[in-house]
This record gives sequence, C-alpha cells and structure tokens, in this order.
Amino acid sequence: MPVNNTYDSFGGVLANQVTSMEKDLIELMEGVIGTPSPPGQEKEVCVLLADWMTDHGILATIQEVEETRANVVGTIPGNGAGPSVTYNAHMDTTFAGDASDNLIVGQPGSVATPSLEIDGDYFTGLGVFNDKGLFVAACIGALAIKRAGIALEGDVILAGVCGEIGRAQVGEYRGPGTRGKGLGTYHLLHQGVWSDYAIVCENSNWSISWALPGAAYIQIVVRGEPTYAPLSERTYSSLPENKNAIVKAAHLIIALEEWAQTYETSNETLTPCGTIKPRVTIGAVDGGLPYKPNWRPALANVYVDVRVSPNRSPLDIQREVAAVVRATGLSNEINMYLARMGYIGEGIEPIREALESSHQEIFSLPPNPTQWRNLSTWNDTNIYAEVGIPAVKYGPPGSLHPERVKIADIMNAARVYALSAVRLCGSKG
Repeated sequence: MPVNNTYDSFGGVLANQVTSMEKDLIELMEGVIGTPSPPGQEKEVCVLLADWMTDHGILATIQEVEETRANVVGTIPGNGAGPSVTYNAHMDTTFAGDASDNLIVGQPGSVATPSLEIDGDYFTGLGVFNDKGLFVAACIGALAIKRAGIALEGDVILAGVCGEIGRAQVGEYRGPGTRGKGLGTYHLLHQGVWSDYAIVCENSNWSISWALPGAAYIQIVVRGEPTYAPLSERTYSSLPENKNAIVKAAHLIIALEEWAQTYETSNETLTPCGTIKPRVTIGAVDGGLPYKPNWRPALANVYVDVRVSPNRSPLDIQREVAAVVRATGLSNEINMYLARMGYIGEGIEPIREALESSHQEIFSLPPNPTQWRNLSTWNDTNIYAEVGIPAVKYGPPGSLHPERVKIADIMNAARVYALSAVRLCGSKG
C-alpha cells in the first residue's frame, strides 16, 4: 500500500512528529519484546511500560490482576471538554517461546523467540504482531501528541492488558497461565478505566471492524473400563459397548467433524462490516498414559472450541453439541468450561470516521475492506461491546507464525493512532 510521506494536510505536524521518533519506537520495542510475557506472566512487561510512560511524562498506573499478572494504564489527560478514547492491546503472547509450544506447532524453532530482531524491513520476535508491537505503536502515537504540544480536550488512555489469549482452566490445568479470553480487559473495566470510545489495536490488515463471534470451550468425557492389555477382548457388538475410552473418543471426533461442517455453514452471519464465519476446532484430546500403553484406559477427554455467532448464546451451543454427542451413544458428559458472547458493536460511527480520515491521510487510500478471517477470531472488542462502549479493531498486516511485521507498518500504525486520537478527543491546537 503506498504511503503519503509529505503529511501536508491536517495532522501533518503530528505525523511528522512520529517520523522523528523511529529511534524511540525501536528502543521501546526492544524492551517490550525482550521482556517475555506468556499468559500468566505479563506483570514484568507492564512494569517496564509504566516506567517508560512515567519517564516520558505520561501518567501511569499498574493494576495487579494476579500475583504475576497485571495491566498497565497510561493517561494523557484532556481538559474535560471532549470525549475520551482507550487504545487497548494485550501483553500476553500467543506462544511461550519455549519447548511447551511444540505440542501445538510441532517443530522446535518454528516460533519466534522473545527478543527483537530487525530483519531488513521487518521486526521479528514473539509479540511484535500479536500484540505487544501494536501497543508500542499506540504508545509512540500518544507520546507524539505530547511532543507536538497538542492540547487535548478528551483523555487518551493506553491500556496494555493481560489475559486476552484464549485459555481456560479445566481439569488439572489450573493457575494464572490457564486464564484468559478477556481477563485483563474485564479487570480494567471493573476497576473503573472507562472511556467514551475504544480502539483495540489488533492485526486487521488495515481494515476497521466492530463485529466478532463469541466462543464456547467444551469438554466431552468418554468412559470405558480399564484392564491390562493382554486381558483385553473385543467382544462388543457396537461402538458404545467398546470398553476402550480412546477408541470411543476417536469415533466421537469423527461425528463432531461431520457436525462441524453443517454448523459452520448454517451459522454464517452477515454484519455491517462483513461476514462472520464461526469455526469449530477439535483442539485437544487426552487419555491413557503414554509411558504405559499396556493398560486400556477407562477415561478419555475431547476438547472443542466452537465460535458463537452474535445472534446465539454459548448455552445454545452447549445444547447443540450435547445433542450430537448423545446421538452417538458414546458419551453423555458434556462440560462447557469457557463461555463468551459475540457482539456487533453499536455507536461506532465516530471511531470509524476518525480512523478512516486518519488512514486516508497517511496512505492516500481508504482502509481495506474487512475479510471474513478478521471477523471470525476473538479479541477484546467484544468486552467493550458487552458493557456498551463503542469499540473497533484496527491494525496493520503481518505474520503470526513466525511473528513478523514491517517496521514501516508499525510506524504507520503509530501515525494513524495519533491522528485518530486527536480527531476523537478534540484539541485546542
């Protein structure tokens, strides 16, 4: 996408201020990416950010969420005459950057490490794209407003939050690292950090969106009978009579996959900013002991992530999955251990107009159309919609696996975030 490098229209001084701050951006990015913050361990990077904000004249506070988890909140106060806006981004990273990632990605070394590397025109490193790098852009944009001497009428709030990545405690999996899907933003709002508007700084390929599905995490328990392998017999006449819980779980998975095709097609939802296509993912299976396969296991579990269109509730989904499972005769134990609603945001026109105008000024082109993939994930936009705060998602393109994003795109995100803040909050010049 071509970029306007002259910035000779509205906000030119502010956009050029960001241009002069590339060194500041790189230095902050090095510190933020170089401070590991996997789910459950975000506090240290929030302390780093709070120190940076304080050093640069931005009011900063730390909200402790759990012992090792925190949010960081920075504020550039206005004079009270204009609306306020929060720039929200999550500090927890998709992966941990260690061997624990291999259970998902399959190959050691395929996940970026928690350290910043500059590879030609790109930043690489765990969190540069999802999502710490975008918070760096918002911080630099806010600092540019201060350095440009722009007096705001409304407050600009920077919220770096923990616990956005989708995780939920279940069974033996407990502790801070198993809690997510909006944990930090719920805490942020419950502790009183509200604003008139919110911009969730997430990757969106330069599109603007305000509709997302919810999510339901469902555990299905499959039971059999344990026995020593040499004594195991195949004397059953139907699958439900099979005494091996793992074998039964395998057939259950096939039934769920068949149902998923119908579910995904029938639950597509047209919204004002595009089509949501909720997906079903069988994300985990456990049962038996890998070091002791000489025993037939009496217990296996199947774990499913079902995305929930905005016109349905997680309870609907739980009942639908339960009907599919029970029809197989293989299980009747269904446990929903995470539930989040989906929403189509309302009252977002001022944010959309501010972002569209700012994007147009920087790129000399309108924002990109929203693709279904950007509308079918989950992020903290839903939390703001849940409490009635108009919120949209907007951010640059990039790569998640491994994580990399163009340096120019982070700089442009900072420019757009800064310009949109002035447009939303108002200024006295």
